[in-house]
Amino acid sequence: MAADWTRLSQFVRNRREELGLTQTEAVNRAEGGVSLATWRNIETGFRPPWRRAGLLAVCRVLRWTPESFELILEGGEPELLELRFTPTQEEQLIDLQRQIDELRDEFRKEREEPGRREPNGTSKSA
Repeated sequence: MAADWTRLSQFVRNRREELGLTQTEAVNRAEGGVSLATWRNIETGFRPPWRRAGLLAVCRVLRWTPESFELILEGGEPELLELRFTPTQEEQLIDLQRQIDELRDEFRKEREEPGRREPNGTSKSA
């Protein structure tokens, strides 16, 4: 089966947009692994030569396995990387989510009752 570069470009663009990234943000997340020009070439279906390191950087940003480019070019689907966390990281994520929820509640209360808090965070009745 011939490599389908147009199909690859659609998968890359769709996944980037699914992650809510601009091309520039995606390139920044690649940390030097790929240039903006190369990213644009990939998304427009321009054929290589591309460096393997650049393709791996794109896969990393899109949270795909390193084999995903070949799978797509051969008519398959990309494989998503599984994110695994240590128990300590899980606890940190839970704590961060708790903090986000508390801040969201505070923000909602402030919107419902403007002026309820002083700029330093204390309540007006205190």
